Amino acid sequence: MQTKGTGMERPIDPIAVNLRSFVKGAIGGLEEVVAHLIPALDRHESGQGRKLLVFCQPNQEDNVRQIASSAEIVSIQNTPEGIRSHLMETPHRLLFCPLMVLEPIDSSIPGAILIPDLQHEYFPQYFAPGVLRWRRANFWPSVVRARIVLTISEFTRTTIVEKYGISPDKIVVLDLDAARTFKLPCTPRAEAAFREFRLPAAYFFYPANFWPHKNHANLLRALQILRKTNPEVALVLTGSEVPDPAPVLRMAADLGIADAVRYLGHVDREILVPLYQHALGLSFVSQFEGCGLPILEAFNCGTPVIASRAASCPEIAGDAGLFVDSAQPGEIAAAMFQFVRDDALREELKRRGKLRAADRSWERTIAVALQALEAAANPPRLAAPTPQRARPAGCWCGATDSEPFSPEYVRCKSCLTLYLSSPPADEFTRVDEFDRGFYGVDYWLSHQKNVHDPPREERARTDLPERNVYWLSHLLRRVPLGKRVLEIGCAHGSFVALMRQAGYDAVGLEMSTTIAAFAQATFDVPVLVAPIDRYPELRGSFDAIVAMDVIEHFLDPIAELCRYLEFLSPEGALIIQTPCFRNPARSWEELKRVGDAFLAQSKPEHIFLLNEDSLRRLLNQIGFNEVAVLPALYSYDQFVVASRQKLIAIEPEEYEPKLMEIPKGRMALALLDGSTLCNIYRKAAEERLMALNAATVECTVLRKAADERLTALNAVTAAYHLVRKAIEERRAPHRQGRRENEEKPARPAADTVK
Repeated sequence: MQTKGTGMERPIDPIAVNLRSFVKGAIGGLEEVVAHLIPALDRHESGQGRKLLVFCQPNQEDNVRQIASSAEIVSIQNTPEGIRSHLMETPHRLLFCPLMVLEPIDSSIPGAILIPDLQHEYFPQYFAPGVLRWRRANFWPSVVRARIVLTISEFTRTTIVEKYGISPDKIVVLDLDAARTFKLPCTPRAEAAFREFRLPAAYFFYPANFWPHKNHANLLRALQILRKTNPEVALVLTGSEVPDPAPVLRMAADLGIADAVRYLGHVDREILVPLYQHALGLSFVSQFEGCGLPILEAFNCGTPVIASRAASCPEIAGDAGLFVDSAQPGEIAAAMFQFVRDDALREELKRRGKLRAADRSWERTIAVALQALEAAANPPRLAAPTPQRARPAGCWCGATDSEPFSPEYVRCKSCLTLYLSSPPADEFTRVDEFDRGFYGVDYWLSHQKNVHDPPREERARTDLPERNVYWLSHLLRRVPLGKRVLEIGCAHGSFVALMRQAGYDAVGLEMSTTIAAFAQATFDVPVLVAPIDRYPELRGSFDAIVAMDVIEHFLDPIAELCRYLEFLSPEGALIIQTPCFRNPARSWEELKRVGDAFLAQSKPEHIFLLNEDSLRRLLNQIGFNEVAVLPALYSYDQFVVASRQKLIAIEPEEYEPKLMEIPKGRMALALLDGSTLCNIYRKAAEERLMALNAATVECTVLRKAADERLTALNAVTAAYHLVRKAIEERRAPHRQGRRENEEKPARPAADTVK
């Protein structure tokens, strides 16, 4: 589209800026960046005949008007919904979020963000639980989703690449400069204000809000050490009253140096100039900095600098700083002592600081930022995407001839896959920006409960020692350590966490923003929010894609897998676990009669239930001709590893020593060893059970034989008693006759003679 009368092509849609989190005086060094970038962007848009749009809180409109006088300012309450709806109504070519995260994350227009540091990745203990969860839930998706990421040092650029795995080409470093006030002579007003403070003649200066990483505690300990030899030296502190400075001041009292510590509160920039100029030096002992603007302010004011060796401080101070270990109060005290006693050192560092300050320019920084934002708003045209195939009317294989199988499923006569006789509509797998849809938050909070699945909190624990360890054991044998892995449908994130423990650069993908945030907060892992097409910069970047209990949910397995495979490197591996209709010739009635465990896989969200042959056929159809079928953990599942190239095999002797080299790897190896021991014990128990069963059978046989012998013996005994009884009965008359004869009286002998 052309701008009228110029003959030049010029985009007419303006840029939108999200300053919803902006509160003047409460956002630290980012306020300095905003104070320079937003006015420049406002002038840039106005010069092109466009009106910059700025979102802010209602109570910050006047403050925002001061830095964006020509912009359209829209006040937004504490949710991003107003921004989303406004952007849907009015076209804009870019959404710029200079306060760390992309908001709304699912904006339909290109996004750019500015991230000063990733402190929460290194010092999570310094953040309140809610803030830490928010950062973990928003930083990673913002970095991946944004077209351009602005940051303020090479150090931060390196940490973003290391922690979030994005291309360094996507990150633009802005070399910040001190504000113009610090480049000008001290004003009479500032000098008068300085005199009113009535500060000691010898003091070190530290302008920093009282956040834990600013390390005031060790600076106080260093001052206590220094004052044993130099009791005249004091410490001057400035900073906001949020966070509360009281704990630091109480610590000074506990150390016995309360009279040597002066807290001046929040001081205007103009008055900071003489505070720098009259100081013995800047004691910048912060544990973590994205840039460290006070170092640059000190350079411009001619103040020598003691700086921490941590984070970006060496990069910013260069050869103009005296560096210390911020964790060692003695080392800090030694550097302060050098400044007290060695004027030549201080003068040399002042000279070097002035030279380094001269190398920086806000004009140059602004030009770099505007160029990056324009590049994000007007990216190079990409080739037209390959047309998507139409969703099949019947089976995934394209066949429509089927036979009834069960009340819910039919069986494809071509590949014998089971599929729903009434498949859901295309909207079934969609989740909107409010996490609504079948696979949205309700799937995890209501549906899982209705089908008697354990809650996500329980599964996050129980899956780790069982299925996750089993999956990892196969991954280690097929994908080298250190490679990038994407898990589709990562749920609560436990397997992503275990892969990262083992040394993989693993990332999860989930459809529900709620469960993605749960995974990030529970396991501190990066989780993308589907669809995967949101992240075109990740195409071809993964060495393995893992889909555990996922493809049975696809409305069109071929189309869905092809979408994901765009993000797999040519030699990458695809690892799948899915239900297995192991004997496709069996009927539903037969499965019910024997109580087959596969029956439980009949669910309304399981669109296709594949058998081993149909899964292999599906993989072959999308170009994966190398397919290894491995033993599944459960009898009703199948587990395969597939590749477009020859599959590799990695032996434990190769990966186990590598796991031993890193602490987290040792933990993963311990879980694997525990699983191996459990399997050994389980096998031994099964063998003993088999032996016991065999002994039981043998005992049953012996008992039966004994029973038979006892029965025979009883029969013999009974026969014996019958015979004996018969004999007794036969003998009875003879015995009776004998008894009677015995009982007759004997005849007299005379009679007998007679």
